[in-house]
Amino acid sequence: QDKPEVLRKSNSFWKSQVLSLVVGPMEAIPWTENIILFSDSYKVSHWKQYPQGTEYVYSYFESRGCDNKGWDSVCFFGLQYFIKRYLMGQVVTQEKIDEAAEIYAEHFGDGVNPNPDLFYKE
Repeated sequence: QDKPEVLRKSNSFWKSQVLSLVVGPMEAIPWTENIILFSDSYKVSHWKQYPQGTEYVYSYFESRGCDNKGWDSVCFFGLQYFIKRYLMGQVVTQEKIDEAAEIYAEHFGDGVNPNPDLFYKE
């Protein structure tokens, strides 16, 4: 009964919209503190494509480019924030590994049975 009148009477979409105005934006992804889950899901299975005995993998990123006239450069920003927000202090914990393993097992399952073998946990 302590909710505003509009929240008691409206449908769930409008409840979420009003609630975000009242208490702040809602998180779309509840695991925003777990960097292990900050990836496209297909990348979780990349390790199965490496030749047996692979010990080191070199990764990089680059702009995919653009065909629009005048768009001939890229301004990269946000790295300092990302490093400070997600890469300082203890980044990976057993709790985060366990959380990712549980989520990925369900995600890569067949809808009935989980698939716990795809997420490489070593």
